[in-house]
Amino acid sequence: MKLRYILFAVGLVLALNGLVHGRKNKKVRGQSCKNAVSFAAKALGVRRKFVECDYTVASANARRPLRCQVKGSGANPLKIACNTRGKWKTLYSETEFFLPGATNLACNSVELSPDGKYFAAGCRDGLYIVGARSGVVKQFVAFSNTVRSVAWSPDGTTLIAGDYNRVISLVNAATGIVINSLTSTQQISGVDFEPRTGQYLVAGIGSSDTVTLYDTSFNEIWSINFGEYIEKVRFSHSGKKLCVPDLSSSVHVIDVESGTIDWTASLGDYGFDCKWSHNDVYLVVGDEDYTVSKFNAKTGNLIWAQTNIPSDYVYAVGISPNGNLVASGDDDGNVLLLDGTTGKILHAFPVRGDYVQDIHFTPDGLSVYGADFDGYVFFYDIPDKFIY
Repeated sequence: MKLRYILFAVGLVLALNGLVHGRKNKKVRGQSCKNAVSFAAKALGVRRKFVECDYTVASANARRPLRCQVKGSGANPLKIACNTRGKWKTLYSETEFFLPGATNLACNSVELSPDGKYFAAGCRDGLYIVGARSGVVKQFVAFSNTVRSVAWSPDGTTLIAGDYNRVISLVNAATGIVINSLTSTQQISGVDFEPRTGQYLVAGIGSSDTVTLYDTSFNEIWSINFGEYIEKVRFSHSGKKLCVPDLSSSVHVIDVESGTIDWTASLGDYGFDCKWSHNDVYLVVGDEDYTVSKFNAKTGNLIWAQTNIPSDYVYAVGISPNGNLVASGDDDGNVLLLDGTTGKILHAFPVRGDYVQDIHFTPDGLSVYGADFDGYVFFYDIPDKFIY
């Protein structure tokens, strides 16, 4: 980590040097800028769109000399950008948004809207809808207790939210008005929208140990009791299966149509989160035993288990659309990138201040985003050397 910050500092000095001396020699200015971005980019493994910082092309245009910026270090948002032909192009960014609210605000769940424009975040004081890159709050819906889980309908018009006040709510994403709600007997630990048609909702009802499938009018279709506290529940991308980790140190896969369990696999300890690859072939799970596991989603066979996560609780996991990368978030604030084939730890993103409660890949597989217990939503670009 120290080497990385040194590289940023050297790069930034070179960039400033280029800005000072560039008035007399635009080629020197371009060269210095290129060096600055090269240092920072090398530290991060960034190659995407790097050709746009080719100083020999930019410096040939005297009216529009190349300018580059390397901003931020440590816990501050980082951005590497260059200006060519009057337009700024971002090569790499690390962004975080603090969601205003009560003291010690905790955010437990976050999901990107289907059009990629907004995050929905479930936090201690309510439900936030914020600009995905700006962090500007579009809607805030106050809840009387912590929102534990949120998910978008496939058309992006509706959100489902489950809270610790035992209520499942359907919220109009444009107006923030609660359309319909259902009060359960116990805290709601996880909710999800069926991702293809949006005709089904699922809820994990924590202390009652049950997973229940509903239609959008909250008519119950089936319910399964697992005999242990349920954490999160996730539909597969086809909408045909559900994964359910629980505190019996197990993960279960359920057939949505029949409401029967396809398979159950043992974990090292309590299961906290599960995510599907986009083709429904792989399933990744995080548990309390320092472990991220990858399974064959059809058979339940373990493919690999990474047991060297530097923390006790792996609260959040994600898998890239093609299954080549896996991300994890834990109770010490670590956000890690793993090789999807071997489970090897490839990269550590900036450490969060507290528990990482949720993590996802963007649909293009180029970034990861998540939420933490300090009340932040974060968004990190993946270094290009790991994208394949």
